[in-house]
Amino acid sequence: MDQETFKKVKKRDEEAFLYMMGLYKNTVYYTALTYFKDEEKALEAVQEVTFRAYKNCHKIKKVYAVKAWLVRITINYCLNEIKKNKRFKQDEDYIENVPKTDDDHTTSFLLSDAIQSLKPKYQTVIVLKYQQDMKNQEIAESLSIPEGTVKTYINRALKELKAYMKKGGFDEHESGQLFQ
Repeated sequence: MDQETFKKVKKRDEEAFLYMMGLYKNTVYYTALTYFKDEEKALEAVQEVTFRAYKNCHKIKKVYAVKAWLVRITINYCLNEIKKNKRFKQDEDYIENVPKTDDDHTTSFLLSDAIQSLKPKYQTVIVLKYQQDMKNQEIAESLSIPEGTVKTYINRALKELKAYMKKGGFDEHESGQLFQ
């Protein structure tokens, strides 16, 4: 997004705002889907994040921070919804539709399950780092924590994920390859 469009977004220009959301709607959707494992809830999250973003778009400080800002709104929304429901609920249809013969999909599902076993702060950094391809500095800015803390969280999360996968029958070599 260029600087001129960014200025319009900050002034709540609807056309500029819709353009911005068009650029990042997939990021918002897939971040929410990672947390909810439910397409309907992920779509609801996109709607809610769009509303919250529009309401607060005047607060964005830098054009390069827009993606991180939207991801942070999404994660906060998802974690609040999960907290409201007291636990992570998985849609049984989603589980039944995971292909049993396709190793990539099965591995992806197991990895997703492993990520869900982490503390929310570790889930967040893993999602941002490996699913949203954000740099450590961007994650730190997005979460308002020091970059060193991001590195620590990633390191601890990866250790926990390796241990989880090892318990699930993956050998050390296989689980190590998943988290590089």
